Amino acid sequence: MAKRDKAPTPGSREHQHMIEEGRCLSCEYGHEAADKFRLEALANHGWTGAIGPDQSSPYGFRYQTEGFRTKYPGALDIQFVYPIGKLAHALACLYKEKHLDKGIFPKPGDKSTNLLEGYTVEFAQVFSEGQRLLRVILPDQTNSTNYKTMDQKYRGQWEGVVLESSRS
Repeated sequence: MAKRDKAPTPGSREHQHMIEEGRCLSCEYGHEAADKFRLEALANHGWTGAIGPDQSSPYGFRYQTEGFRTKYPGALDIQFVYPIGKLAHALACLYKEKHLDKGIFPKPGDKSTNLLEGYTVEFAQVFSEGQRLLRVILPDQTNSTNYKTMDQKYRGQWEGVVLESSRS
């Protein structure tokens, strides 16, 4: 892939950050190359993930998978909005290994201790670009995902959630 001269505007609607060793492929190589990488990842692995700025996200950040729904019938793609950078992709890989590969398809309201050792995450339903997803709600420092009791800086993860469990 040849590097591009001018990067797309971060945060613009057409800008997608594709993960490959933590680099933004769209910025480095252009949208065509990033889309080619995305299609190759879907063909070779059955899924991929995109990370980047998102003005509609409560934290201005979003990581979202693509392909879990197709590769694992009954599963949903996942989304992180709390700004954890490349860790989101690592957690998506763990989610696939610890849940989907074992035939476990979490639903909204389910909790899991398989992604972050010593911590519990909660799954909540959201819609993004017309697609139903599971948002992974990361716990605060006290291991709470409950909207009413969790540290205020983590509560934004509940914005846009459709079916709520710990939020109520």
